[in-house]
Amino acid sequence: MENLRRHVDNLRPHFGFPCVVALNRFNSAPPPGELALVTAAAEKYGIQIVPATHWADGGQGAVPLAEAVVDAIENSPCNFRYLYPDEMPLWEKIRTIATKIYGAGSVTGDATIKRQIAKLEAQGFGNLPVCIAKTQFSFSTDASAVGLADGHTLHVREVRLSAGCRLRGGHLR
Repeated sequence: MENLRRHVDNLRPHFGFPCVVALNRFNSAPPPGELALVTAAAEKYGIQIVPATHWADGGQGAVPLAEAVVDAIENSPCNFRYLYPDEMPLWEKIRTIATKIYGAGSVTGDATIKRQIAKLEAQGFGNLPVCIAKTQFSFSTDASAVGLADGHTLHVREVRLSAGCRLRGGHLR
């Protein structure tokens, strides 16, 4: 539930979005009281949980979720904002995501990574957004670090440009 709360807390204050959380229900029944436990914890944090049975029931099982999303869009305030400005240097964008979204205390990267980032900025790619790929099992880069893992160090191991196709010499590359 702490992880769920962090995800919702990331969306609300950082991006200004209202939230609806789908609780996927599969054919196997959850342990007794689990749904009530999750629902009670979600209500405590002001999180709307909508059970969804689309796995078993197809589109009809997602109707309550779709209705809740439409209701949130139509009736909840949305003050969308970006996490960082386009003009922010790439390393600062990485640090902003790591600290504000993942709860990292610091960000590291070796000299090769820093040179790659400087080269991307020199080539005119500094205003692009940053996407971080890491384990889905933790807010840290360590899959075994369960819970919120606040104050960890996010180590940047690789940098890759994904700028889409570009026209060069009359050919798409």
